[in-house]
Amino acid sequence: MVFLPILRPVWPASCFLASKVEPCWHPFCSKSDQVHFAGGVMKRSNGFTLSELLVVLAILGILATTAIPGFSRWLPSYRLKGAARDLFSNFQLAKLTAIKDRSECAVYFDSGNCCYQIWSGGPNRIYDGRTGDDVLVKTIEVSTYGSGVNYGLGDSSAITGVVNLLDNSVVFNSRGFINSSGGYVYFQNNRNASYAAGVSASGAVLLRRWTGSTTQWK
Repeated sequence: MVFLPILRPVWPASCFLASKVEPCWHPFCSKSDQVHFAGGVMKRSNGFTLSELLVVLAILGILATTAIPGFSRWLPSYRLKGAARDLFSNFQLAKLTAIKDRSECAVYFDSGNCCYQIWSGGPNRIYDGRTGDDVLVKTIEVSTYGSGVNYGLGDSSAITGVVNLLDNSVVFNSRGFINSSGGYVYFQNNRNASYAAGVSASGAVLLRRWTGSTTQWK
C-alpha cells in the first residue's frame, strides 16, 4: 500500500497586499480571504461596523412605531369582515350541499353560545331541527375571530323589513331555495362597526357593510 502525502495550499505573498485589496488570481484565494494591512494590523475587507448596525436598528424602530398604530386600527375591521365573509361562504356551502345531496341543509344560529352550525337532512333528507337523523356538518365559533367580533348591530340599525335570523335556522331545499322569506345575521366588533350576511327567499346569498353615511348599508 502506498501512502501519498497530503498537499496543503500555499498562500502566495500576492494574496496579502499592502494598504489596499486588489484582485488575486491565485486558485486557492477567494475574495473573502483577501486582507489588507492598516497600521500594521491585518483586517478583512467585508462586514458591518457598529455604527452601521445602530443606524439599521434605529430605522427599524421608527418603522415599527409608525406601523403598529395603523395595524391596530386595521385588524378589528379585517377580523369583522372575515367573520362576515366566512358566513357568506358557509351559506353557499349549505346551498350547494342541499342541491348536490337532493336534501335539505340548514344553517342554525346560536347566539347564547356565540356560534352557528351547518346541518344536513341525513338519510331521510329532511331537516328535523337538529334531531332525528340530522347530521352536523361543521360548527363555527364566532368569538374565535378576536377583536370583539360577535353577533350584534354595533352602531348600525337593522335593515328595514328584513328578518333577523339570529336564533333561527335558514333551511335550503334541494333546488337551492329557502323555506322562509330570508333575512340577515349581523356582526359587530369592538369598534362598533357592522357587517351583515344574509339570504333572500330565492336562495341568493348577500353580504352588506354598514357605512354610517346616508347610504347606510352598502
